[in-house]
Amino acid sequence: MYLTTDSIDSGLLKIVRIWASRGLLRKLDVYLLAAWCNAAYRYEYNMRLAAKSDVIPVRGAKLAGLDPKDRPVMHNPFSTAARAYLKDMTMLAAELGFTPSSRARLGATESAVSSREDPWEQIAG
Repeated sequence: MYLTTDSIDSGLLKIVRIWASRGLLRKLDVYLLAAWCNAAYRYEYNMRLAAKSDVIPVRGAKLAGLDPKDRPVMHNPFSTAARAYLKDMTMLAAELGFTPSSRARLGATESAVSSREDPWEQIAG
């Protein structure tokens, strides 16, 4: 399932409102949240491109005599980019309290918000 821009925008706005009302999101955190959203979008975009692209054979003078199907393959550059964005998302998620360990450090409890009220739970599952 891929998120649409409208669902991301409406979900993000709900998250910002709820977290700000509870004191979990300050003005400076909005930039971290925007960076997380940017990384999430780029991660999903590169994963889509990686899924569409074929295996990329390695080129070079030493391999010129080999049949293309017998050549070694290189790592898909879209997968490499997606992995970098996933790393950024993970770091930013910990900073924003999206992970269980970071929520524990913030003192938030799992029962503080029911999943029915929590828009992040509805978006991220």
